[in-house]
Amino acid sequence: MSTDLISMHKKLENGRLPVLDATLEQFNELSEEKTTRHQHLAEIIRSDIGFTLAIFRSINMALPAGRDLVANIEHAISMNGVPRTLSIGE
Repeated sequence: MSTDLISMHKKLENGRLPVLDATLEQFNELSEEKTTRHQHLAEIIRSDIGFTLAIFRSINMALPAGRDLVANIEHAISMNGVPRTLSIGE
């Protein structure tokens, strides 16, 4: 079994959703550019269902009871911050 498959399997066993390495690389590269907006980063996240679900799972689990769920990736990035958003995918 390849290293990527083993890594994804371990993440799934630990209750984490796998995020593609290429997605994380694109996100990291784009986040370092000064002209990047949350909308640009959200497009990358949307291209990876594992990253998308991980972001929503993380942000909505952290909200106080009774608060409306976050359903917008740009909003989730804003609430988490870019470094935290990247760490969710790793």
